[in-house]
Amino acid sequence: DAEEMARQIVTHGERIARIVKHLLTFARGDREEPVTASVVDIVEPAIRMLQNELEQDGIRIEDDYPEELPPLTCRRRQIQQVLVNLLTNARDALNARYPEGDPDKLIRVSVQRLAGPGAGFVRISVENHGADIPAAVKQRLFEPFFTTKPRGIGTGLGLSVSYGIVVEHGGAMTVETEPGRFARFHVDLPIAP
Repeated sequence: DAEEMARQIVTHGERIARIVKHLLTFARGDREEPVTASVVDIVEPAIRMLQNELEQDGIRIEDDYPEELPPLTCRRRQIQQVLVNLLTNARDALNARYPEGDPDKLIRVSVQRLAGPGAGFVRISVENHGADIPAAVKQRLFEPFFTTKPRGIGTGLGLSVSYGIVVEHGGAMTVETEPGRFARFHVDLPIAP
C-alpha cells in the first residue's frame, strides 16, 4: 500500500511539474524546436504515459489510426501534453460516472486527415462516455481557471493551456458533446508542408 501511494505521489508530482513547466514556457514564450513527426509517434506515448492509471481504474482504450497519415510539424512534447490533459480529463469524467466497472468505461482515440476545406489538417479526437457537458459549461471550457472539478482537485488551467498550445501551432481545439452519450474533444493540427 505504501509503495503504491508513493508511486501515485511521484506520478502526480511529475504531472504537476509538467503542467507548471508548460504554463511557464507558454507564458515566457520559450519553445522547443518544432520537428516533423508521425502523428502516431506523438499519440501513442501520451497514451502509454497514463496506461497504468487507466487500467487500474478499469478504463479501456480504443484507438483508430489509418495506415497512411501525413506527418505534422510541431513541438512534440507540447502536443503530447495536450493529449495527456485530454486523457486525464476523460479519465476523471469516466470515474465520476462509473465508480465501478462498466462496458462504457472507455476512451476512444482516433486520428484522421480532414477532407474538404481543412485538407491540410489532421484531427486527433479523444472521446469518452463520462459526465455530461452542459451548454453553459461548454462555452467556458477553454477559459483560464474555469473548472467543474471539486475544490482542490483541478486548477482550471489544463484546457486553457492546451487550447493555447494548439492555437499557437496554427490549429484549432473544439468540443462536441451529446448529453448522456459522449464528450469528444478534437485537436486539429496542420500537416507538415
